[in-house]
Amino acid sequence: MTSPAYRGSTYSASIVETVVGQLPATPNFTYLGATDNTLDFDQDSSVDPRVHADGQARFVAYGNQKLAGDLTGPIVFGMWDHYKESALQGKITSKVLKIGTQNTTMSVERGYTNANQFHLMKGVQVDKMEVTAGLTGEAEIKFSCVYRSFTQSGTTNSASAITDTVTLQPMKSQGGYFKIGGATNAFVQSVQLTTDRGLAGVFGFGNPAPIDYASTSISVTGQVTVLFTDDTQLAKYRSGTTDTLEFQIADNSGNTYTYHMGSVYYTAAPTSMGSSAAVPITLSFTAVYNAADASALVITTS
Repeated sequence: MTSPAYRGSTYSASIVETVVGQLPATPNFTYLGATDNTLDFDQDSSVDPRVHADGQARFVAYGNQKLAGDLTGPIVFGMWDHYKESALQGKITSKVLKIGTQNTTMSVERGYTNANQFHLMKGVQVDKMEVTAGLTGEAEIKFSCVYRSFTQSGTTNSASAITDTVTLQPMKSQGGYFKIGGATNAFVQSVQLTTDRGLAGVFGFGNPAPIDYASTSISVTGQVTVLFTDDTQLAKYRSGTTDTLEFQIADNSGNTYTYHMGSVYYTAAPTSMGSSAAVPITLSFTAVYNAADASALVITTS
C-alpha cells in the first residue's frame, strides 16, 4: 500500500550552479535546514471561449509558467550564504558581502523520501530576502525565489547521499547588538530587513517557462521597533536627515552576522501613547548607497 508523504521524511537540499539552469557534472547536494519550501509550479490557463450547442467548453489551454516560491528557516551560520549572495548579486569576499552585479543561481531538490518523490527546481535565484530578529526565539530568514525549470522523478538528483549535517544552533539577537547612529541602543525590540530585486520573468514564443529574469535595481527597506527615550530619530525623520543602522546576531559558538546600513532615511515614524507600560515607536526605513561602504547594505561574517 502506498503511503502519503510525511513531513518528517521531507528535506530541501541545494547546490550552486556553474551554468544557469544546469546541474553541475557531479551534483552533490547540500542539506538545507529549511522549515518550509514552497517553490511551486504554476501556469496561466484559459478556457476555450467558443460557444457550443450544448453550452460546454471543450478545451483548457495552458500558457506561461510561473515558477516561484519561498525558502524559509532559521539563520544558521554558513547555511544560507549562497542565497544571500543571490539576493545582493554579490560574492562574499574576505567575509564581507556587498551589493554587486553578479548572478548566483542554485538547483534545489525537495525530497519526499518515504514516498520516493523528488522535485527538482533549476535556475533558482533570490528575488527578495527578509531577515527578522526579535527578543525571543531565533532570527529567521525568508528567501522569495524565482526559477527556470521544474522536473519530478522517483529518484534523487544528488550524486551523493543527502544527510543532515547541521551541528550549529540558530542565531539570536542575544549575544549580538543593535546600533543606531553608531551608538549601541539597548532598547531595540525587533528589526525586519528586506531586500528586493524586483525580478520579472522574460518569456518568448515556443517556451512556456521563463527564458530569463530582468531587474532594474535592488531596494533595501525595513522596520525597527525601539522603546521611545528621546526625539532623536523622530527629528531625523522630520528633517530628512540620514542615519546609520547596524545590528548583529550570534550563535552559542561565537559565530556572528553583522548587517550594516550606512545611509538610512526614515520613511515613517508613527507615534502614540502605546498599549503597554513602555512606549515603542516603529521606524520604517530605506537604505541607499553609501559611498564609504560602496553599498547600501553590507553583511559581514565573523
